Amino acid sequence: LDPNQMALRADVAHVDSSGVPLRREPKTDTLPVEHTPAKALTGAGTEHRAPGELLALRVHAALTRYAPRLVGIQETRHFLGRMEQEYSELVKEVLRTTPIPRIADVLRRLLEEGIPIRHTRLVLEALAEWSEREQNVALLTEYVRSGLKRQICHRHANTEGIVSALVVERESEDVMRGAVRDSDAGPY
Repeated sequence: LDPNQMALRADVAHVDSSGVPLRREPKTDTLPVEHTPAKALTGAGTEHRAPGELLALRVHAALTRYAPRLVGIQETRHFLGRMEQEYSELVKEVLRTTPIPRIADVLRRLLEEGIPIRHTRLVLEALAEWSEREQNVALLTEYVRSGLKRQICHRHANTEGIVSALVVERESEDVMRGAVRDSDAGPY
């Protein structure tokens, strides 16, 4: 990233019409421009980011993308140790019913789906409630996801708090359900 440039997320034709000189970055979805026309870009309604902002966004995207690879048994043990300070009885109950590798697998699956695990109390409560009854890790993850339903809906809702949904006909739903196969790793 060049510290003397900003990155635009805009249509090339829109930027061209504003008269701002730019060059196209072939490997990214940004258009680097010199810092000087920032006021012109703002006036034209073109979204732009300073290099520091762009770097932070790229680091965040990389961490989000690779977060499941960063969760293993050691990290899960450390996570539970931190949670034990605040939720000691809950952590004890989870550890009584759930081995650490299984907890790590559930956390990885949630992260692979882009579901944040920052609501730790809800994750632990769902594990404590369902882990003893459900041995299939994929289904256990479903129960944990269900425990996070409000947070997931809030994340995907628009500014009016509405979550868009796609409704399919009964026959289409039956075809999709019929295509699901069970394996040792869970349904796919």
